[in-house]
Amino acid sequence: MQELDGLIGAIYEAGALPELWGEMLDTVSSQVGALGGNLIVSSSAGLTITSSPFAAEITRDFAEAGWNAQNTRVDRLLARANHPGFLTDADLHTSEELASLPIYKEFLTPGGQMLAQRL
Repeated sequence: MQELDGLIGAIYEAGALPELWGEMLDTVSSQVGALGGNLIVSSSAGLTITSSPFAAEITRDFAEAGWNAQNTRVDRLLARANHPGFLTDADLHTSEELASLPIYKEFLTPGGQMLAQRL
């Protein structure tokens, strides 16, 4: 429980000091068995994405390749904006979608495999 309390405290600290979010996302990712993560904030100014250091390069490649225009994850995340916690792609898509959508087949799955090889 002490570990969870420390994690919660660090999340609150990142909320007050946004420059800490990148490292916090790596910490949370390691706790849940993920390779990295992004914090996406939607406002009237548009989307702002903060990436964990481990996922920063693939997140940048994703944007530069134009996948944001075909990104079903953002729409589905925004549709669940009142969800009080973190969501994974598996929370937002069926297993069939994860296996067949071009965004997964052509970019995310191969990219995740590339990241896993860095470990």
